[in-house]
Amino acid sequence: MTGTTNLEHILPIYIERFKQHYDELEEDAGRDGKKGSEIEEWLKQETQAVFSKTNIDSPNKERAIKILCALFATEEGGDEDSRDSSINIKLAEEIYSQKFIDNLKNLLFGDDDISIRYSRFMEETGVTRSIASEFLTYFYPDKYAISNPFSETALAFLGFEYEEVPDAGNHIGDKYVEYCEKAA
Repeated sequence: MTGTTNLEHILPIYIERFKQHYDELEEDAGRDGKKGSEIEEWLKQETQAVFSKTNIDSPNKERAIKILCALFATEEGGDEDSRDSSINIKLAEEIYSQKFIDNLKNLLFGDDDISIRYSRFMEETGVTRSIASEFLTYFYPDKYAISNPFSETALAFLGFEYEEVPDAGNHIGDKYVEYCEKAA
């Protein structure tokens, strides 16, 4: 890795800044009166419950729409106003369909290689990589990583070489798998 000496000096500073910022985030209540970590834990647990193997064939539509809105808001770095915006609600309602549920079921529990399932999910649902990867990460945190501009910037800062995971195009599934191998 190039610049290892610089990283050894810089990383502790960034880690300390992160800890300070994290503590500030945890002091202030955010969406629904929850702290940052509580929001993420709620989203993870709710996603796992609503889209579990036993529930995915007939998930609660209202809860599924709320999850999609929360994912959109998280992707935008937004708060409850963003999550509950008419734009997010309309987008979630447009995306939510039996076809979306079938594609999500295939992504999470299908038999094909993950690169194929990921590509198919992205192509057929139109969601971004951060949302597709978040679903996978909630169910398989030891295998998959959230892919978004923030996490990719962190990898680049740490000196990892990888190809950016695109939201569309050829080989998006392969690029996501490579990204997960680097992020692990």
